[in-house]
Amino acid sequence: MKLFVFCIFAALCGIQVTSAANGLQILVQGIRKLKTNTNDIIQDLQRYQNTLVRELERKVHDRKFQSISEINTITNSALKDIEAAVAKAKGEGKDASSCETSAKSSLRELSLAAFKNWDEKSKSSVATLDPVLKNIESVISAAKNSLIYLDSIVPGCISSNTWATQSCVAGKLPAAHQTLKSLQSSSDLVKRTGTSLSNDAYQDVFRYSLQSTSDFRTNTVNIRLGVNRCIETA
Repeated sequence: MKLFVFCIFAALCGIQVTSAANGLQILVQGIRKLKTNTNDIIQDLQRYQNTLVRELERKVHDRKFQSISEINTITNSALKDIEAAVAKAKGEGKDASSCETSAKSSLRELSLAAFKNWDEKSKSSVATLDPVLKNIESVISAAKNSLIYLDSIVPGCISSNTWATQSCVAGKLPAAHQTLKSLQSSSDLVKRTGTSLSNDAYQDVFRYSLQSTSDFRTNTVNIRLGVNRCIETA
């Protein structure tokens, strides 16, 4: 039966079997091809894994930088308005120094909180990839185990009878081909999942950027209004 399997394998490959030794050599070449394809899957996943994390980190960093730049612009504008209001009050003979000190302290606390929140958001966004990164590692591990199995086929089949060795090796190849198919399918799935998670994570960061900047602007307006009320009662 195993010899029959080999004959089918050889026929499908368009090979004319002239001897047991030649047939075994052809099977060994087939194993080498399986190993090459398996190594390709491993290397492709490793590249994808590195790129997936690096690209999300880059996009999150760029968005964070843009948002913090906007926060700094809003803060500087608020400081100028506060200082102008305090200077005007002093010109009118009012002592508004406490109003200025309180407002600047509030702005500083607001800015530090925004920076801290962004640091936490950046880390949590990249961390959303952890599940798919573990799945990628699992597929890579399975592929490496497959390489070990492929390396064991011929040594495990060696006997004094070349036809028996050939038949044994041929009998193991269908399962090896199926394993390769399964690995490729798993590889495609984890890459689709990773790309989807990365896109979702960035969209979440983008929304957070808009909302956090809007909230910061509202809070600075409230601080400036508070300074005006403080000056009125000075």
